[in-house]
Amino acid sequence: QSSLASSIYLSLFLNAYLILFLKIYHYIKLPFIFVLEKQKYYKGNFKVPKVFYFKNTSSGLYSFSMEYISGQKLSDYISTADMDSIDLISQKFKSIIIEHDIYDNEANIKIKTKIKELQKKIQTNKSKYKKELETPFNLLEKFDWKYCVSSDCHGDLTLENILIKERELYVIDLLDSFYDSWLIDIAKIFQDLECLWSYRNYDKIDDNLRARLSILKERLCDDIISIKNGRQTLITIYHFLLLNLLRILPYTKEESTEKYIYFEIKNIIEIIKKI
Repeated sequence: QSSLASSIYLSLFLNAYLILFLKIYHYIKLPFIFVLEKQKYYKGNFKVPKVFYFKNTSSGLYSFSMEYISGQKLSDYISTADMDSIDLISQKFKSIIIEHDIYDNEANIKIKTKIKELQKKIQTNKSKYKKELETPFNLLEKFDWKYCVSSDCHGDLTLENILIKERELYVIDLLDSFYDSWLIDIAKIFQDLECLWSYRNYDKIDDNLRARLSILKERLCDDIISIKNGRQTLITIYHFLLLNLLRILPYTKEESTEKYIYFEIKNIIEIIKKI
């Protein structure tokens, strides 16, 4: 009876917390329902937790029911993964790539509009770094985004948002994106494989982890280069990665994170020159 009572109290607490959580989302008008809808109808190459329903209640709150996946974050799993598992992950990353002949003619305008908006926002919030940011913004503004393709997109496909359970990969925390493209998903993966974003707060990164991330990065680069216009596509992905890093800046509050981002921005610019 004590165990049953505890379960009931826990359930009531979680329900109350969820109602408060959703009420906050409703109040500040975040696109919560859109994210759930995107997850429900996601057609990417990963599994997603099932969304059983989501709806507005009579009281104006959002109600939803979703499958719980008791998996391990890929960012944690990789450091001890055997080579069979690395092969599995590598093949799953490869499956994101879409070889195509038709590109999005509107991408250039959409992306450059976003770059201008971001530059204005950063100049306001991070004015002391104005000079340091001239180079990356000039690079992005001059770049021709003609090898972009519109496609289904997770929106925030870092290793922290991928779960592994019984050799199956699940994606969580899908986000709205200013531009939907598989190139953006790959750029987010490179944010970890190249920039170690999910490990930025580690005191020390294990050599085994570095080696596995390096293998995944090299294989993914090779897979991209092997498609038609592969080199140009890879260069475009690294420009998206540069844009991703800049988009984080307005939200950084810790000086250590800012320094990390500026270091990686310089690193990515050098890599782009060598591709």
